[in-house]
Amino acid sequence: MKSRTFLIAFLPLFFLLSCGEKVDELKKAAEFVQKAPEMAKNLEQSANEAQAIREERVKRGDTLAMHYEKLQAYLPSSIPGYEAEEPSGETMNNMGFSYSTASRRFVQKGGDISKEIEVTLIDYVAVESLYMAATYWLSGYSRESAESYDKTFDTGIKNVFALDHFDKKDKRGEVTYGVGYRFLIKIIGNRIDNTDILKNVAKSMKLEELARM
Repeated sequence: MKSRTFLIAFLPLFFLLSCGEKVDELKKAAEFVQKAPEMAKNLEQSANEAQAIREERVKRGDTLAMHYEKLQAYLPSSIPGYEAEEPSGETMNNMGFSYSTASRRFVQKGGDISKEIEVTLIDYVAVESLYMAATYWLSGYSRESAESYDKTFDTGIKNVFALDHFDKKDKRGEVTYGVGYRFLIKIIGNRIDNTDILKNVAKSMKLEELARM
């Protein structure tokens, strides 16, 4: 477990190096390396918590992902200033693999340019590795350049972790939430000045209820 969590902790650095970032970005990456042991420790603790919660679900017989139609009920029904489209989704169960997703798009039309916000909710109840592969932000990761930034933030909700990403030039933002070691929520918006509107969308969702499942 230690080797796996330490590897996950190094993923952001690996990404920076592979993309050939500038010297200042590599300096920030070096600072990240200094924090890596503590991050790996926190990730291991999180993995143990996730395993314990999963074992409790198995005892309850809760081993299949929620059907996408039920999952859609947790999507926001409206966003002020935006028109809601019909939600979409799918559920797949196969040989112990259970996965369900629900999405909804919201559009704000104005002239030749339209703004869009898309909310996706994923239930990966039987795919613990999917969560661990995606949530290296559990330990307080941050990175910023002239073009974009990535940073974690405190949601104030138990077992709800979040990562904030913003492309400064493209005006495109994305916030991703890990909820209850079971759900992933991705909220993406374009032509926005910051990610506040995306975080407000998340606040309108039943995060605490999802985290208790």
